[in-house]
Amino acid sequence: MDDEDALKNRIRRQEILYQKPGPAVSVVMDETVLYREVGGREVMREQLEHLIELSRRDRVCLQVAPICYIRNVWAPFAIATLPDQRQIVYTDNAYGGETTTSPRHVALVSETFVMLQGEALNVRDTRELIRRVVDERWT
Repeated sequence: MDDEDALKNRIRRQEILYQKPGPAVSVVMDETVLYREVGGREVMREQLEHLIELSRRDRVCLQVAPICYIRNVWAPFAIATLPDQRQIVYTDNAYGGETTTSPRHVALVSETFVMLQGEALNVRDTRELIRRVVDERWT
């Protein structure tokens, strides 16, 4: 997939957040993403402002995990719950990623997500941290 296709896919996925009713989305991001420059200062500022706005939407829970070791967190992952309540896990890796419905793997990733949420800032404190980083680093 080239960059243009990846961008189109990303935009299509973003549109899902604005449907009525929107999906329930819980995200825990590593704090380092707030500081790692991608695309320049203006892009970073716009992206972080976008995250602040998303965090105010109903059914969106955005949290930042502090820079620390958290057991079983080796790579980005996503858990999707289907309408029939089955869960699918996607784990990112260097050559693309892997999707599984294995109950054992889903349970491991779900437990890891709960640990991440427990270590992360709450939604309000996350929003305040992002605002502070925008003001201090990207403005």
